[in-house]
Amino acid sequence: LGPLPAGFYEFNYAIEDSCGLQSSSVFLEVVPMPFSGIDSVFALCPGNPPINLMELLGLPEEDGYWLQVAGPMMIELTDSTSVDFGTAQAGSYAFTYTINASLSGPYCNAVASSLIIDIEEGPNAGQDMTISACSGEIIDFTTVISPGSDQGGLFEPDGFLISGNTWNTTGATTNQSYFIDYVVLSTAQGCPNDTAYIEIFLTEDISAGQAVLANEVCEEDMIQLDEYIENETPGGFFTLASDQTNEIGSMWIADASTTFSYIVEGSSGCPSDSLDFSIIVNPLPELDITAQSNSSCQSGDCIIVDLNSGQLVAAEFLIAETNGSENWNISQSIDGSGTLTICPFGEAGTQSINLDTFYLGNLPGNFELVPVSVMDVVTYCTSEFDTPIPLNIEIFPSYELTFEGSLCEGETINVGGIEYSSSTDIILQSSEGCDSIIQLVINYYPSEEGLVEGIFCEGDVVNILGMDFSTDTNTSLSFENASVFGCDSTVNIDIRFESNIIGNYDDQLCPDDNVVIEGQLFDINNQNGNVLIENGSVNGCDSTVVVNLSFFPLSENNLSLSLCEGENITIGSDIYDPGNPSATTILAGASANGCDSIVNVDISFNAATESFFEQELCEEMDFIINGQTYNSSNPTGIEIITGGNSFSCDSIVNINLVYALPDAQYMLISSCPDENEGQIVIESASGLDFPISVALNGQSQGSFNILPIEISAPPGIYDMELQSGSCVFLEMIQLDLIDTSSIELITSTSGANTYQLSISGAQNISNINWSPEEILSCSDCINPVAQITQNTTINVSLEIDNNCLIALSVNLPYTPVVNYYIPNIFDINNPPNDAFYIQSNFNDASVIEMKIFDRWGNLVHSVGNHPVNDPDYGWNGFIDNQPAEQGVYLYMVKLRTSEGEEEIRTGSITLIR
Repeated sequence: LGPLPAGFYEFNYAIEDSCGLQSSSVFLEVVPMPFSGIDSVFALCPGNPPINLMELLGLPEEDGYWLQVAGPMMIELTDSTSVDFGTAQAGSYAFTYTINASLSGPYCNAVASSLIIDIEEGPNAGQDMTISACSGEIIDFTTVISPGSDQGGLFEPDGFLISGNTWNTTGATTNQSYFIDYVVLSTAQGCPNDTAYIEIFLTEDISAGQAVLANEVCEEDMIQLDEYIENETPGGFFTLASDQTNEIGSMWIADASTTFSYIVEGSSGCPSDSLDFSIIVNPLPELDITAQSNSSCQSGDCIIVDLNSGQLVAAEFLIAETNGSENWNISQSIDGSGTLTICPFGEAGTQSINLDTFYLGNLPGNFELVPVSVMDVVTYCTSEFDTPIPLNIEIFPSYELTFEGSLCEGETINVGGIEYSSSTDIILQSSEGCDSIIQLVINYYPSEEGLVEGIFCEGDVVNILGMDFSTDTNTSLSFENASVFGCDSTVNIDIRFESNIIGNYDDQLCPDDNVVIEGQLFDINNQNGNVLIENGSVNGCDSTVVVNLSFFPLSENNLSLSLCEGENITIGSDIYDPGNPSATTILAGASANGCDSIVNVDISFNAATESFFEQELCEEMDFIINGQTYNSSNPTGIEIITGGNSFSCDSIVNINLVYALPDAQYMLISSCPDENEGQIVIESASGLDFPISVALNGQSQGSFNILPIEISAPPGIYDMELQSGSCVFLEMIQLDLIDTSSIELITSTSGANTYQLSISGAQNISNINWSPEEILSCSDCINPVAQITQNTTINVSLEIDNNCLIALSVNLPYTPVVNYYIPNIFDINNPPNDAFYIQSNFNDASVIEMKIFDRWGNLVHSVGNHPVNDPDYGWNGFIDNQPAEQGVYLYMVKLRTSEGEEEIRTGSITLIR
């Protein structure tokens, strides 16, 4: 079933006999094998950062599991995407990655791949060291390096000389430090060297120094012991004074007052010295907080908080509104015990002068008093409250309400069963026992008396508090609840009614005048009519105006003129010019009757004539125009001849004299080495007219009527002369011979029997052609690549400067390429294929190393530095002189390529027995 692709299959089994055809079916699902990765071998240096094992196998499917099957120590594989080999011992580590069968039953097996990681033995220079030495002492640096470091490294002093691995300090300056590097070279390919730094303090006498006076610290402080001694010789070590046999580090967390020893070991000529010094540890201060009462009323009594520390301290608190944004910092000094008074009034966030009272302001709500820190003012030791227990304080609100009302004369209002007739403050208590104030504000209004009087027009109706009046009336009426405050009102009424008035308006106007009366327009088209003016009479009643108008006749004249361009004329307040040649001008009040006079204006404008005087000259000439001289010093200008045209308007003459020296553009084509002549190509000429005569060194080359002009001449220097009439262009030129001596074909290797070709020393290359084409990456490019299989001659032809043909060639040597053949199956019972060994087309090739592993990563065969094509150096399929089990095995082979580089190949080999 191996050749079947993944999918579902049905197989039928049938038996046919005298009873008929009987059949049954087998249904089979072929599932794809999971991808467990590619067998791989890798080498790492000591201290390598974490690596991703899944990537090393080629990113297999993720539903498998890892297993370490070999190695000097166990490696943590919890996260296979980041495995730490930084502290792993040197050696080979073997791992397998297995994916179990996706289906149960005997037909599908688990798949696995193997990974071998070699941790190279890296160099170890040990730890950095600091020592002291006496002047005159001979120091053997091999005894100074830290225990466990590699021997045989190099000592590299900084600024002083040593002999071998020793230093005679006689004559060296004392009381200063000297530095030397201990370097252990790496023997593992790709792994760096390791360096340890040694500091030697050279002194005349060894001293453990003196204890500093400031030796008090606070509990839990992290301190450096060397900061509590001074003038000591470096290189010593610290111990407890009670136990000088065990060295301790210089970093110490203060927990109790302790005496330490600093010991500097001496050498020949310098005795050892030690110092006992004490560090006094002061305890951290404590603080106890209790409140006599946890609540108060807004603007009520203050809350007393008891503070107990047992010593003189400075405390910092935070008081914060529980459900709000307000919070304040509070400072308080406490001499053993004291109180903090919190008052629900005053300016919020302030303290009293002696800092024992804090004011919350008039803020109701829930607050927390949180201790932040407490400092012993004698020792300056401070306790920080990382998780403080807050003190809860509640300020209940006091209510203040305002009730406003209005009463008429004789009325009262009832509040809480009591009648009130004027404003007052009423004090009540809330459910929390806090005072509440009700401000009763009563506006007391008496009965009102008013007067309505006036003169109205006939037909008007006057409404007074819902009653209509249209005739003369003089009386007094009383209205209930009619005042603006809802109280009774008395109104005295005295009103009269009068009739309308009629008047006339007569006038004579100019034709474009008009009159507006009460918004109604009267003009030449609407001369008569009646206008009603509401409330227009002196008594405020309507008035009627009878309008009768008459109009003077219209005065109109025409004016036509002819002017020169640039002139203008003013008529009335209007200016007439070429931009405004015709229009109508109204002369205000200019007619005999004082009305406007209309003038229709039409002006024609005659333009000045314009001409051009242009000449192109190659020699000096003078021209006099309108009395002005024009030449090379004054070549251009404009002359205006007043009244010079047929309309007696100005005549404009534009003058432009061009003095241009002859000029020519030409190209020089150099002569090729195998030719006798170059070429001069004259492409353009200015200031010269056809025909143009050409001469070289005074010798005529002919006369020409078209461009370009081509002249052939041998290489050399010439005076070239171009002439047209009296105009001459003269220039010295040089025709060169092209130098091809620096042009060469350059080759460089880019791989085995692969050559990069290029042309050097040539410019303006064209029409390039390489051969033979079949081994080249291109035949007409500048830098082709040649891949040869035998000694080969490369030829190239090219043109330079567009006309010179160059031919070059080079011989390329062929180097045989080493190829290796690694079998994937062998049968230990079938000679000559009964061994696994490396074969090659090159008998002088060699195998640096070959390792065979079983599927669990166990090394079963290893051999190195042996020739190819020799089965005696291969694996015969035996393990410990016993035939190995039939199955798949893994190999790792390190080969040397034809370029001399090392190459690692891995894979699987199937053993048959």
